[in-house]
Amino acid sequence: MATCIWRGDATPVAQVITRTIGGTWVNGETVTIDINGKEVVATVGDDVTPAEVALLIKEAINGETLTDSTASYTPSTGGSGIPEFAEVTASTSSAALILTAATAGVPFDDPSMSETSTSGTLGTWSTTTSSEGPNDWSTAENWDGDSVPANSDDVFIPAGTSQILYGLDQNSVTLTSLTTEEGAVFGLPEINAAGYDEYRDTYLKISATNVTIGTGRLSNPSRQKLNVGSAQTTVNVNGTGQALTGTGPAFLFLGTHASNAINVLRGVVGIAYQPGESATVATLKVGYISNQSGDATVYCGSGTTLTNVDQSGSNLTVAAATTTVDQTGGTLNILAGAHAAITQDGGVCNYRSTGTITTAIVGNGATLDFSQDMRARTVTNCSVYRGATLRDTFKTVTFTNGIDLQRCGVDDITLEVGSHLTLTPSAI
Repeated sequence: MATCIWRGDATPVAQVITRTIGGTWVNGETVTIDINGKEVVATVGDDVTPAEVALLIKEAINGETLTDSTASYTPSTGGSGIPEFAEVTASTSSAALILTAATAGVPFDDPSMSETSTSGTLGTWSTTTSSEGPNDWSTAENWDGDSVPANSDDVFIPAGTSQILYGLDQNSVTLTSLTTEEGAVFGLPEINAAGYDEYRDTYLKISATNVTIGTGRLSNPSRQKLNVGSAQTTVNVNGTGQALTGTGPAFLFLGTHASNAINVLRGVVGIAYQPGESATVATLKVGYISNQSGDATVYCGSGTTLTNVDQSGSNLTVAAATTTVDQTGGTLNILAGAHAAITQDGGVCNYRSTGTITTAIVGNGATLDFSQDMRARTVTNCSVYRGATLRDTFKTVTFTNGIDLQRCGVDDITLEVGSHLTLTPSAI
C-alpha cells in the first residue's frame, strides 16, 4: 500500500494510431469513417491501389483537396468541419493510414471504419504511441512516486494541480482511500468545449473504501465526478466549492453497492444527477458546518435507490422513493416516489410527489407542506404534535386514517387544510 499524491506535471505526448489499407479496390466503392456517430464517407475514383485509397481517406479526414479528381467525399468539408475529426490529423506512409492527436495529451477513441468493397481491406488500428500528458490519470509521471495508483493505495488530489480529464477508466482498481481538496478537478463535462456530446469517459471510474471530498476550509470551484462501480464505499463530503461551470453540483456520485453511505456537511452534491444515471445509497446523511439553512445542497435523481435519509440541516431534493426519512432541520423537497416513513422533529418538507406516504409524523417546529403541488396523493397514517405545521391548502391529500393530534389540540398546531370541510373528531 502506497500514498499517491497527484502532481499533474507530465510532458504531453500525442497519441498515434495506424492501420494499413490492402486488397483490391474498384471505382465507386466507399469507405466510411465514424467518430462519435459523425461520419465522413470517401468514394474511390480511378486511383485504386491501397496507397492511393489510403491517401484518399487521409484527404477526406483532413478536408483537403483531392489528389484524384474522380474521387469524392462527403460532407464537402470532409472532417475539417466536424469537431471530433478536427481533433486528429491524418497522414499516410505508403498504404498505412496514420492518425495523430491534433493536441498532444488529448486522447481520442479509435474511429470505426467500414467499406463497401468486396476485395479491399481496411486492416485494424494499432497504437504506435499512447497519449500522455498532465491531465491523464494513467500517466505515471503525474504521480509523486512515478507510479499510477493501484489496489489498496491511498490517493490525495490537492487543489491547484492540473485537471484530471483523461485516463479515467480505472475500474479494475480499489483504493483504500481517495481524498480531494476543493478546487481539485477530475472528470469531463457532458458537453465538450467544442460543442459535441462528450464520447470519452466523463467520470473517474475507480473503487475506494473511503472517499473524502473537500477539507471544509477552501471554497475553490471544482468538478469532481466519481463512479465507484459495484464496490462498497463511504463518502464524506466536507466541502466542494461551487461547480466549475457555475451550474449544477460540483461533486457527482455514481455507485451501485447496496450498503453505500454518503455524509454531506457542506457543498453541492448530485447523486445519479443526470438523466439515465443510477446509484444506490443505503444511508444518506445531510448536515451542516456553520449555516444550518444553506451549507449544503444535495440532489438525488430519479435513478437513485435510496433507503434511509437523516437530515439535520441544509437543502436536500429527492426525486426517488425512500424507506425512512428522519428530519430535524433544513429543507427537504420530495419530488417523486413513495415514502414509507417520514418523521420530522424540525425543518420543512415540501412534498411534491404523487407517491403515498405510509406514515408521517410532524413534530414540534416542523412543517409538512403539500401546498406546492396540486396533484392528488395519499397519506395513510398522519400524526401531528404540538408546535407543528401541516399544510394541505388545496385539499390534494387523502388522509386515509385521518390526522391524529398527539397530546395536543387544534389550537396547538398550525393546520391549513382548505375550506368547506367536514371535520369529524374521534379519540385516538
